[in-house]
Amino acid sequence: MNKGLEHIVLCPGSRSSPLALAAGGLAEEFKLNLFTAIDERSAAFMALGLGVATGKAPIVITTSGTAVSNLLPAAVESDLSCIPIIFITADRPARLKKCGANQTVDQENFLKSVTRAVIQAPLDGIHHLQSNSLSVLVEEVWRESHLFPGPVHFNFPIEEPLYPSITEQKEVWLGWEPKSFKNEYLENKNKTHLKNILINDFPELNLSEPGCILVGPWRGKQKNLESFRETLKNFQALTGWPI
Repeated sequence: MNKGLEHIVLCPGSRSSPLALAAGGLAEEFKLNLFTAIDERSAAFMALGLGVATGKAPIVITTSGTAVSNLLPAAVESDLSCIPIIFITADRPARLKKCGANQTVDQENFLKSVTRAVIQAPLDGIHHLQSNSLSVLVEEVWRESHLFPGPVHFNFPIEEPLYPSITEQKEVWLGWEPKSFKNEYLENKNKTHLKNILINDFPELNLSEPGCILVGPWRGKQKNLESFRETLKNFQALTGWPI
């Protein structure tokens, strides 16, 4: 549900991969502004500026562990300046917590002293939550961040697998029916032919394995840019890998 959300700032990470996929789908379906930022501290301050400009809470999505600690400076500013902002942090399920690794810390307590609320999804994994219960949590997050404007921390324990296959993604998106995940780029193309090209020309690629697509700045001729973009869309739709 979109309560008036306009901006999402997404930081890269492994545990937060399912949240990144969801953010991409939401951004395309509801025409949200999706920004990516490598550094969590900078991402949080960027979102803080968006909150000042719009008066509505932007969302910052991070992975688990030390990434969450980098949100504290902006959370303090948000608290004292009464600027709404929502921090959604991916976390490990309870079975993987407190095992000594730096990504298994009690991150749900990092922002507790400066946030309006810390809202915790089920410790064993968000998949244990029914959709109606999740909707209640979403309502609570949005209400808490705007009732007395300030930061809210929504902590999301996510169980593996973190990288759903393209088939699994389709099952989720078709249940929700957003246009952006109906694979419209390949509806009028021969998928088998395209896949065979990939297999024959790039035998080192294993399309059944998780992966990501790294794309640098365009260095070719301007007249070829559109065909490059179309090819990139087709490749992403075939593999299901995030760009």
